[in-house]
Amino acid sequence: MNTGGGSAIVNFLSTPTQVSLCDYNDLYTPNSLNIGTWGAITATDFADWQVQSGQDVNSVFGDPQFTSSTNLHSGSPAVNDLGTSLPEVADDIDGEARSLTTPDIGADEFTPLSDNIGLVSVLSPEAGCGDSATVVAVIIRNFGVNTQTGFDVTAEVSGIQTATLTETVSSSFATNQVDTIYFATTVNTYAGGTMNLSVYTSLGGDQDNTNDTLTLSIDFLDHPNAPTVNSPSTQCDNNVMLTAAHDSGDVLMWYDQAVDGSLLAVGDTFHTAVSGDTTFYVEAHHGSGTTGCLRITEIETNGTGDYVEIQNLSGVGFDATGYKVVCSDSYTDASLANTLTWDLGYLNAHEIQYRTDDASDNYWGNNLLWNPASNGWAMILDPNGAVVDFVGLDWDSTTIASMSVTVGSFTNIVIGSEWVGAGMSTSCSSTGITNHRMGTEDHNNAADWDCETATKGVQNPTMADLFMNCGIGACASPRVEMQVTVIPGITADLGVDTAVASPFSIQLSPGQGYTTYLWSTGETTDTITVTAVGTYWVTVSGANGCTFTDSINVTLIDAIPALLNEDAISFYPNPASTKLNIMSPSADLQKVSFRFFDTRGQEMKHVIMYKESKGSFTVDLSTFPSGMYFVQVVTDEGTITKRFNVVK
Repeated sequence: MNTGGGSAIVNFLSTPTQVSLCDYNDLYTPNSLNIGTWGAITATDFADWQVQSGQDVNSVFGDPQFTSSTNLHSGSPAVNDLGTSLPEVADDIDGEARSLTTPDIGADEFTPLSDNIGLVSVLSPEAGCGDSATVVAVIIRNFGVNTQTGFDVTAEVSGIQTATLTETVSSSFATNQVDTIYFATTVNTYAGGTMNLSVYTSLGGDQDNTNDTLTLSIDFLDHPNAPTVNSPSTQCDNNVMLTAAHDSGDVLMWYDQAVDGSLLAVGDTFHTAVSGDTTFYVEAHHGSGTTGCLRITEIETNGTGDYVEIQNLSGVGFDATGYKVVCSDSYTDASLANTLTWDLGYLNAHEIQYRTDDASDNYWGNNLLWNPASNGWAMILDPNGAVVDFVGLDWDSTTIASMSVTVGSFTNIVIGSEWVGAGMSTSCSSTGITNHRMGTEDHNNAADWDCETATKGVQNPTMADLFMNCGIGACASPRVEMQVTVIPGITADLGVDTAVASPFSIQLSPGQGYTTYLWSTGETTDTITVTAVGTYWVTVSGANGCTFTDSINVTLIDAIPALLNEDAISFYPNPASTKLNIMSPSADLQKVSFRFFDTRGQEMKHVIMYKESKGSFTVDLSTFPSGMYFVQVVTDEGTITKRFNVVK
């Protein structure tokens, strides 16, 4: 019997027929797709095994009902009296005489019980998001010889809800038969919490009560309250911006369908362009702060291609600019960190990234000082030097708890609660086998890890790609419909950027006929006169309530800065909240001046920055209230002005 997911029997002989006789066996694999292998042929089930091998004509496929994995006493009708008598095997493991005609298959000669109904497992529910109608289901087996009928299966529920559920098995239940019992009465677990479950069978005259009862506790996550929307909402077709109210700490997710559908946006506001009246849907999830959910998910230490893999295990993208992955640099000094770090950037929801010591594949450098059965570690640090995730390799618990690491300007970095106990074993590392993170949440210890086939850059099959309460809660509120009725938007045009000679006086106007005007200078007339160089913009509104903003850059002829291509600068997120990441994908900018203005022309911030990585800059917006802003970017290669929004 193999209950671990593998085969029950394997014959790897190059000439399988060297096995001349294989019969009167019980071959049992409850969790395997393949029961066995005969030479180069894999058999999918017991009948296929008999055909492929030509053996086991008198064998059976059935649960032997071992007392335990180390106690091979059996009691199953599936193997009773089905062996063959061998003169050299006169007694069993207890010294009891074997039957001379119909011995039992296995190491134990026994008389099966006549009446024995028991529980195999609880099929449902499983831990996760609660539900208003959670189904309880269990698997039962007739372990006895006699066919049974008319017995009860009862589930006592406490914790989240107190209830007693009962189902009666009224049909014939034959020996060794397995069945799933679904309780008709459901349990409300929507609010989250712990369900305590005790399930038992009630067969009169049951001869073995040790398998009659199963007890367990199941933890459920709660759902946030549904967001509040104004629907239908009238929007301008060229400037649709939808908002919804939600409880503090929750995160909104916008969809195109009432059920499933495509995720369109994440955040308090949803900007889009539409061609006609339409309907969107929004739901809330519990948020978990701004630290994201970056975790180390796979480590290769076999010395022939070491790598470390990380993944964003939340349901939303995360800007990890300023975060670093750090690895150990000594087999004897746990506090010694390699000076070459992996600097992170933006990671999409569920995105996997990795770095190797292979120069042809995402090369980090020849700095991964790891080997099988050798001490080591890897960690992720946030921009303040705090440990986001840590994985210890073979170090003992005392050494890990006493580590004090220096990385760049950050000193005395301690692991704290990011790892508890000894490091995970690297002894499983061999060609094609790596240390894998598994499960649905981070327990910060070696129990989160297992040895599996390498899946560099690919989702670990034993690990969820969305961790519970990580970055964004796994459980959604009810999805709320938001109907959008569109009206024609308005446009305005201040003209192309203008170069003039000094001194100068020019008039700027988007045109007449708008209901309101608001210039960056604070003026509210339809036309203004400017006498100084700079960027000017105006926000106009129409009688239908739609608004539009346009800008113009006025420069001197004798000092005209080149205009950067529109694609030379990009930034995210937009809307922003507490920081704005500015990228220059097509230019290697070394030094940049950023001037931030509100819609009244008031300068909110002026900073000169040097690149953090290739053309990447991060600006703190924590003091900016919600609203529309302009950023003027001045570089050695030219200038450009762009508009963005801040939503708190």
